[in-house]
Amino acid sequence: MVRTDRRRPYVFQIAGLIAALTLVCLASGSFGSLPASSPNRIAGHAQPTNGHAVVALVNGEAVTLKEFKARMPRLRGEMMTYCQQTYGLDPNEPKFWSASCGGKSSLERLKEATLRLLEEDRIREQAAVEAGLHAAVGYDAFLQAWETENRERARRVAAGQVIFGPRELSESAYYQYVVANAVLALKQRLLEQKGETNYERWIDEQLKQATIELDWQVYEKIAL
Repeated sequence: MVRTDRRRPYVFQIAGLIAALTLVCLASGSFGSLPASSPNRIAGHAQPTNGHAVVALVNGEAVTLKEFKARMPRLRGEMMTYCQQTYGLDPNEPKFWSASCGGKSSLERLKEATLRLLEEDRIREQAAVEAGLHAAVGYDAFLQAWETENRERARRVAAGQVIFGPRELSESAYYQYVVANAVLALKQRLLEQKGETNYERWIDEQLKQATIELDWQVYEKIAL
């Protein structure tokens, strides 16, 4: 990843949590450090204090505070298990999220894992568009697609037509559905066009090549 920052170093921890999420099928692995890197502060952005604040730019595409907070709960349970099993922390302790989990607070590890997840989301979406696949890029586009999907499901039910799954999908369920389908489609395109059979290796390579800018002022204020 291309990251430069004059303020402080930033080292990601590969969560190893994402692969455990049902249907997501993203990169697997155990906790460990990505190559030491320093995200660039986002310059020239007037940052609002609401959910539209930009936490990061991934190849120019925004990760908003609203999206970041929407994705954090996906990894919360897995992070609690990791810190408990690996470092003996008690998730029931009031100070669990501020306690050291291998040199970093449990909250910091959760934030790093969430950022990694969202970086992959943007890169996967961009790759899908470049491959000619239908994909919503960014959180606002995702929410619009989710709303459209549920309207279509309601219309089909009202018309007496068959639908697969529930009449209305939660945001979390729709996210899993979108990610799973996008990963399957990209795997097929990679195999057909490049003979690549390892999606995880491919996405890791895309992350290394990506330009990622992080706004520390927004990121560091993120809390549960």
